[in-house]
Parts: sequence; C-alpha cells; structure tokens
Amino acid sequence: MKDIHILAIIVRVFAIFLAVNALISGSDLMVSLSNQNGQSIPFSYYMYPILSLFVSLVMFIFPMTVAKGIIPYKKSQTLDLASGSYEHQLSTAIIVLGLYFLFDALVDMFYWIYLWIVYFQSSSVEFVVTLDQKAGTAATVAELLMALFLIFGTRRIVKLLNLKKDEC
Repeated sequence: MKDIHILAIIVRVFAIFLAVNALISGSDLMVSLSNQNGQSIPFSYYMYPILSLFVSLVMFIFPMTVAKGIIPYKKSQTLDLASGSYEHQLSTAIIVLGLYFLFDALVDMFYWIYLWIVYFQSSSVEFVVTLDQKAGTAATVAELLMALFLIFGTRRIVKLLNLKKDEC
C-alpha cells in the first residue's frame, strides 16, 4: 500500500467528520430558526453548514485528488505496514493524533473566524464578545498550534521518546 492511499483514507475519514459536524451545526441552526418568531436571519448564517457539507462531499468523492494535492504522486512511497519498526509505528500514531486535533481545530476555527468577522463588522445590532468566547478562541488557536507541532515535529518527539525509552 502506498502512502498516498493511506492519506486518501484519512481524507475520506476527515470528510465524514466534517459532514457530521456540518449536520450538527445545521440542526442547531434549524432550532434557532424555529425560535426566531418571524425575524429574518442573514444569509451568512447558512453559509457554514452549506460550505462544510459541500467541502466534505468533494473530499469524500475525490479523496485521491485531495491526497495528490498534499503528496505528489511521483514522490509517493510503498509502505510495508506489517514489518513496521517501533519508530515508524510511533511516528504514525503521533501524526494520526495530530491530524485528529487539526481536524477538530479547523472545524472550530471556522466558527471563531466567523464570530470575529461579525464582531468587527459594523451593524445595527450590538454584538458583545464574552470572556468565554475569547477563551474559546484562544483554546482553538492553542489546539491548532499543538496539532501542527504534532504533525511537523514528529521526528523530534520520537527522538525525545526514544531517549526516555533508552534511560529505562
């Protein structure tokens, strides 16, 4: 199995994760629509679930195209998963953990970016950002940075864990 095929599987799993989150946010939007008592809601509130479902559909139908955009097909390597070494398995586990946190942070980041765009736009409605929302934004940024460190700092983490393993 080539590494691009594994990446395509991960892309498809992310598409499912994104679709579930879009459906959850869409159902929350429907509940809030039913509680509006005839007030109109701006079209921009509909955009997150619609765009998320569209992106997840494209990623689910074309995972190899997305994977080829991340890893060029000419540079893909054959992986022998049955005879993987300890370091290779640890690296794979750390990258998968980093991808999980990255997916979660990206989904939350869409919400926080939209919140801050609405906050900085001038509107007739007074919009207040609470301390909880500021903390949520900071936590999402921290989660994004941690995910990027797990993905791109895998070699350093494995080296650090191997040093600790050798000491035992």
